[in-house]
Amino acid sequence: MKAILITLAITGAILLAGGLFNLSKSSNTQLYSSDVLDAWNTWKQTQNKSYGTNSNEAYRLSVFATHHANVKAANNNPNFTFKSALNRFSDLTVQEFKAQYTGYKHNESSRRNTMTLKNLDSVPATKDWVLDGAVTPVKDQGACGSCWAFSATGAMEGLNYILNKNLLSFSEQFFLNCNKHYPDMGCNGGNSAITMMWTETNGIITEDKMPYTAKVQNNCYWSKYTSDFFNKDTVDVPADDNDEMLKAINQQPVSIAVDAGLMMHYSSGIMNDWTCGTDLDHAILAVGYGVEGTNMFYKVKNSWNTTWGEAGYIRFARRAGKGTGMCGLTRAATYPIGQNPKP
Repeated sequence: MKAILITLAITGAILLAGGLFNLSKSSNTQLYSSDVLDAWNTWKQTQNKSYGTNSNEAYRLSVFATHHANVKAANNNPNFTFKSALNRFSDLTVQEFKAQYTGYKHNESSRRNTMTLKNLDSVPATKDWVLDGAVTPVKDQGACGSCWAFSATGAMEGLNYILNKNLLSFSEQFFLNCNKHYPDMGCNGGNSAITMMWTETNGIITEDKMPYTAKVQNNCYWSKYTSDFFNKDTVDVPADDNDEMLKAINQQPVSIAVDAGLMMHYSSGIMNDWTCGTDLDHAILAVGYGVEGTNMFYKVKNSWNTTWGEAGYIRFARRAGKGTGMCGLTRAATYPIGQNPKP
């Protein structure tokens, strides 16, 4: 009899726990509309996502719900000329997203040379270095704070093409493994301008020699005598001057830095949310500019794969004259010039 009572007690406890769990799970889902829950289930399937515990999934659902609301609000804003969409980042907080997928470290002391270029009147109304053949296919930095390396290679790929009429894909992994010049710290972030300065004496190698792995490897199988390209100097675009930025981009692809918070769910169109911050944390590559209707824009290559944005690109709203560009893109623009001979 005692054994039967114990068994019944254990069974009851299990059923009670299960009931409480189901009640808790039901309470969690009741916090959200069917629209959010349907989007969540579809998103998990599309992104092949699963979570180890129900509490973790509940937390990620809460994060997702916030992004879902923000995306919907942005797409319903009649003043916006861009669209947002849920994507692979949608279960991450903005802080987690920035920690994993950005990585630019601003260093004002690295800005050393500025150059005023030719008269603005001689600059064409549109420019697209992608169409001109000076830009390699969109790459993917993965969950590694190495955007600084991608922005630097992109600028140097463009310079090499302009000087030598040969489009080479340069190695970001080379910087992660071999460039230990502070503040360049692999997946922990770095500075594109300082990186390009480093290549003036050390050069850079092509991607096939050191393919990207999204993590730092301990061995650096390289010497500067095997480098494929050396730039001669690194020049800054005068800060917060859109006309000078336009002239620089017309000359070649330019490394820029932005506040990436509002880029997280960008999908298409011209990003014109001027509430975007200027806390520079992500390095990218300006590859052109143009006009769509009455809206001026900068065309920019990112490093989050072609599944993000306009096949890996974003267009930022552009204004003329002095003033801070969208998301701070005019604050720390820089580009390499010239070519040093190989040692």
